[in-house]
Amino acid sequence: MLRTDRAAVPAGAPLEVRGALAVAKQFSGRARLARPALVNGVVGIVVAPRGRLRMVLVTAEMALAATMLVGAGLVGRSFQKLMAVDPGFTSEGAMVMDVSLPRVRYDTTSKVLGFYDRALEGMRALPGVSAAAATASLPLSGGTTQWSLDVEGRDNSATELSTPYIVSATTDIFRAMGISIVRGRVFAAEDRAGSVPVTVVSEALAREFWPGEEAVGKRVRLSGEDEWMTVVGVVRDVRPEALSAAPRPTYYLLTSQFAEMTGIVSQGMTLVLRVAGDPAALTTAARSVVRALDPELPLHRVQTLESVVENSVARPRFAVTVLSAFGVSALVLAVVGVYGVLSHAMTRRRRELAVRMALGGRPGEVSRLVMGSGLRLAVGGLAVGLGAALAGARVLEALLYEVSPTDPVTLVAVGATLLVAAAAASWLPARRATKVSPAEVLRGE
Repeated sequence: MLRTDRAAVPAGAPLEVRGALAVAKQFSGRARLARPALVNGVVGIVVAPRGRLRMVLVTAEMALAATMLVGAGLVGRSFQKLMAVDPGFTSEGAMVMDVSLPRVRYDTTSKVLGFYDRALEGMRALPGVSAAAATASLPLSGGTTQWSLDVEGRDNSATELSTPYIVSATTDIFRAMGISIVRGRVFAAEDRAGSVPVTVVSEALAREFWPGEEAVGKRVRLSGEDEWMTVVGVVRDVRPEALSAAPRPTYYLLTSQFAEMTGIVSQGMTLVLRVAGDPAALTTAARSVVRALDPELPLHRVQTLESVVENSVARPRFAVTVLSAFGVSALVLAVVGVYGVLSHAMTRRRRELAVRMALGGRPGEVSRLVMGSGLRLAVGGLAVGLGAALAGARVLEALLYEVSPTDPVTLVAVGATLLVAAAAASWLPARRATKVSPAEVLRGE
């Protein structure tokens, strides 16, 4: 150990030696006074009275960022899974158009059916149109109708079968919508008013009504009606209400046969065109076909079938956008807060850092102290934020599809993001701390 007391100086030592030892004594005294700060290092910034308030604020910012990012992550993963769901039909290459016939001018079944027959004939004549049909219930549009069925050979009064969806449509509906046939056949030209009533059912209906049996060839009738319909085919399940809702038992009837059996015909229907090429390019031509038949007829929702699918997920898409914006904003504020607290601490503790460096402290040690302070703030905020996110995740459950409110992938991703962000925010103050010049700082003292 270097001694700097009076006894350590030889009696005949030169003046320069005596002066150097005096300076060393003064320096070592200051170092002893600074020892508590050196032991605590940069951590002292978060235990000082004013520093403690800054720590609480930054921790709260980190907690808020964690909560918002967890919400955004959960809804984002849910939306990703939702967009991967097969709706049961081919949305690409098709356009739709809603038509509503005024009852004053179309007051009979023959007038309504006649208009739609002529409209579809005109649509098929358009270049690029491979199929055209009309339906009273377009999937994912909210216009669903249910009507129970009686099964031939069963005591239907005691049945526990669900009430299936009914879709009234024209002959080419499956080609126009891109719904695949599984077994049997779809509607044909010979199926019309006056012929044997037929129906095509979905896979879900076939499984529920005839488990382990072949549905094709079975007969059903509308509850309350007398005529039996023969099941001629089974088609793929379609999600009628929403992509997030499971397929429901559904059966399809020809509009003409449905009107003949029940006397009911829909004034409003959706025209569906299957197009080779860009369906949006046919919008004007399709409008012209309808205008030529009735110039006063209002047309609604002239759009592609892809737009129908996209509009059906507008709510979850909006939730993803809003939560992501809030999450990113909260993260930016948290990063700025960490940077600000550490930068302020470095300014206040330049003297302690200078003494540490003068006494042999390594830049890496100083850098680790600063980085550690930032990461401790992040870990504290992360713990609070994840706890709050888990407690409030049930609120988002209605927006989630096949994603748990405690999804581990999301929680780990948010934790990693916050830690990386805190490390990045701490890097510049840490780098500046290692550049402190002991000579300049102590000379200023």
